[in-house]
Amino acid sequence: MQTKLAWGIFAAALLGSATGVAVAPRQARVALKRRTAANISSLVARYQRWVNESRVDAVLATDSLKTAIGGDPNLGKRRIWVDAHGATILLHGVVENDAEWRFADKLARAASPDGSVRNLLQVRPHSTGV
Repeated sequence: MQTKLAWGIFAAALLGSATGVAVAPRQARVALKRRTAANISSLVARYQRWVNESRVDAVLATDSLKTAIGGDPNLGKRRIWVDAHGATILLHGVVENDAEWRFADKLARAASPDGSVRNLLQVRPHSTGV
């Protein structure tokens, strides 16, 4: 999640809660204020966890992996694309056999500092990858 989106969600929750307090009947305001305070502190805590969470530098990890895959004589011929979702590197595409699948997985785990990889490569024998 981008910082802009996180602040947007926080602002929407805050404005929605303030509106609810303003238009609520008198007897419901106390309970609504208490719930609002709890929800806002929960959102702040989640945002702080998100900010402090360690992340893989996706650009560097995926670029180095793309270079390693492109430099391999077999994998370089295959249609493989690399993406990152948070701290997880994602491999997509088609390979010829299990050995290529394992080698691509090994390259991805070497590129990822924490080793979190989701290998979604499909094995299709006799495919040109195109």
